[in-house]
Amino acid sequence: MKITSNSQLLASLGSLVDTNQREAQQQLVDQQQLKEQQAQARQQVRESDRQEQIRQNREALKKSQEELRARNLDKLRQSLPAEGEAQGGRSSVNLNLRESVGGSSGQPAFERLGQIVDIKI
Repeated sequence: MKITSNSQLLASLGSLVDTNQREAQQQLVDQQQLKEQQAQARQQVRESDRQEQIRQNREALKKSQEELRARNLDKLRQSLPAEGEAQGGRSSVNLNLRESVGGSSGQPAFERLGQIVDIKI
């Protein structure tokens, strides 16, 4: 008959409990790591979707600005020949020379939108 002391029995039971406890703790750590990885993956997907949306918005804005600029240039080109015909064949004036534009006051005369005037300060 084999007689063992309580301390040996307690030590052997303790080692079994420790093994089970370690395995349970390792499973818990693995689950937490998996959750963190999934959360990071979702965050990366959201960020890439956000960046893609920003890129698409910038491209759409750029396209809209180009279309608006082209329309405005067309309107300006259409209005300029109409103004030239309304002047009745008047000789072109050098708008950069103060003497040719201004009257006796020495100030340049305003004739139309977009004209270039030389103003000395």
